[in-house]
Amino acid sequence: TTDRMDLQHYTRRFPAAEFVETVNAAALASTVLEKRTPDAGTVYVLARHLLGTARALLAVRDALTDTQFAIACHVAAEDDGEAPTTTDLLDGLAKAGQPLSDDMLAHGRAEQASKAVAL
Repeated sequence: TTDRMDLQHYTRRFPAAEFVETVNAAALASTVLEKRTPDAGTVYVLARHLLGTARALLAVRDALTDTQFAIACHVAAEDDGEAPTTTDLLDGLAKAGQPLSDDMLAHGRAEQASKAVAL
């Protein structure tokens, strides 16, 4: 879409911000807004952090879209009468560049086990 292309254009020269950088920028922005006296250096730092955070947001948005598409393909296969398995879904996610990590799978399995015990 146009908005995505614009964001990609505006942020093309900046690396995606790491989460800790975004937290630090938020803390700085909070301080600036409380004091209402930003200097030019602080404004520059915040602008760079905003662009890095926007770049990271764009990457997350793309990953979400890839994940949703893999799930939609899995659902469509079932709608067509196929019998896709969990392995098929995991393979689809991996092909989309969004594999589930072992720790996320373990977390999901632990959540499911706790629900089974609660019943």
